[in-house]
Amino acid sequence: MAIVIVVLFAYLLITIAAVLIAPPIIVWRGSRQAWRCGRLYVTRLAGVLGVPDPATAAQPPPPLRHHAAGDREPAYEQYLFGQARLDLKRALSQVLAEGRAEVSGDWSRVVQDRVSGPWAFNTLWRHLMGVILLAAIGLGTLVAAGFIGIVVAVQAVLMAFLAALGIATAGVLRVADSALLRIRGIRMHCPGCSRPVRYPSYRCPACSAWHHDIRPGRYGVLRRWCSCGKQSMPTLLMLGSHRMRAYCPHIGCGVELADASGTAAEFTVPILGAQGAGKTRLMAAIVMALTDCAREAVAADDTTARRLGDLRAAVGRNEPTLPTPPGPSRAYSLYVTASAGARRLIHLFDAGGGSPGFADLDARRYLSVADVFVFVIDPLSVGRPPACDGAQAADQPWGRSPKDVYDLVTQQALELGKDLGASRLGVALSRADVVTGPRVPGPEADSACIEQWLNDNELDHLTRAMRLLFREVRYFRTAARERGGRADGSVVSLVRWLLAGSGLDLREPGGGE
Repeated sequence: MAIVIVVLFAYLLITIAAVLIAPPIIVWRGSRQAWRCGRLYVTRLAGVLGVPDPATAAQPPPPLRHHAAGDREPAYEQYLFGQARLDLKRALSQVLAEGRAEVSGDWSRVVQDRVSGPWAFNTLWRHLMGVILLAAIGLGTLVAAGFIGIVVAVQAVLMAFLAALGIATAGVLRVADSALLRIRGIRMHCPGCSRPVRYPSYRCPACSAWHHDIRPGRYGVLRRWCSCGKQSMPTLLMLGSHRMRAYCPHIGCGVELADASGTAAEFTVPILGAQGAGKTRLMAAIVMALTDCAREAVAADDTTARRLGDLRAAVGRNEPTLPTPPGPSRAYSLYVTASAGARRLIHLFDAGGGSPGFADLDARRYLSVADVFVFVIDPLSVGRPPACDGAQAADQPWGRSPKDVYDLVTQQALELGKDLGASRLGVALSRADVVTGPRVPGPEADSACIEQWLNDNELDHLTRAMRLLFREVRYFRTAARERGGRADGSVVSLVRWLLAGSGLDLREPGGGE
């Protein structure tokens, strides 16, 4: 009996001792376990982010290259809009896998070393300590799991908040950019298809990949990185995207826009008339007049510079210019700066001959965005042909009736939705430098005189139609030939009238500022 009492007392002492030392052991080992799990999460998250070794960073999914598919762009997504979620998910998966393996290994070792085997007096202390250690491992793991859960939840909330802030910032920037364009009166149209351009497309300067929507969003708020990894690009005109080469975003077009598109208000002038009426030479004279009267007039793109160079060379040598073929026209685009500093992007459309067989409204879309119209009438096509310098009238090209051409182009403009009643029309009687005779008004003739001449030559039905359809009609007698290296005064008068109300105050040729 004494032995039993001693054994029971020994068991009691061992149990009491285990109970007394269990809390500090559980706290110590549990804290250690929680610290290990927390450190594991922090180190794995840092590794996924490339800290301290960038080689351990998780690689983002490869972006599309050289083309966009659906709503995808050939650019890397902004971190908060894609990669942050992937990094968090990858770090969690690594922590769960490694943490499960570590906890399972520790649990198995404690069970094997301290808990397994028969419970006897001489093994009681080892078994009790094993149970305490298992409790510490379980408690520490639960604490670590709760800690990691809280940290992940805070990270997710913070990530969602920053993403929402990024989306809001992108929206504010888009609105601010659009408002700035509206305040400055800037609208953009393609010089090829004449459709309005809400925002240009761009090509990466490094790899030529198409970026169809460069504005702030999932691919960057202030800048975006192209999929080639070599070029970052600003996302808004006000942030510098106007310095890149811009293109029409409409499917099937892709025409290069004017350089620095979106930095100046546009002014569109279609030059209409029958084939051979002198539209092309008049347009060259208009460009010359702009150069004479403005502080600066420069081609807005390489295409315009090349075409104008060829055209002015032909006009300067007094050679015939090639007729503009019927079909889609590309604008001659120029940046014109007035003496007061106002700057405009002027699009001059040299419309192909007014053939009634060519009635493609898509190709004539520029009629719907015109600010003012110019209609060119060849005096050789009016009544009996007057005499020409050094040539017989019979040798001159007789065009279609001006009334037929006028009816065609105005009908097309109306079908495109243009309100001609709010528009102005300048009527240019061409060839003042080659067509002579007492029956033809000279370049100095005023608008009323030219209108009366047209009426006297059986075009009164045309002048009446013009007066009824347009808000204002003004007649000019123009000479496209250079005089002393400058545009003829008749063309200067036409240009100054065309640009009235555009914000460009042009000085007189040769005058000071």
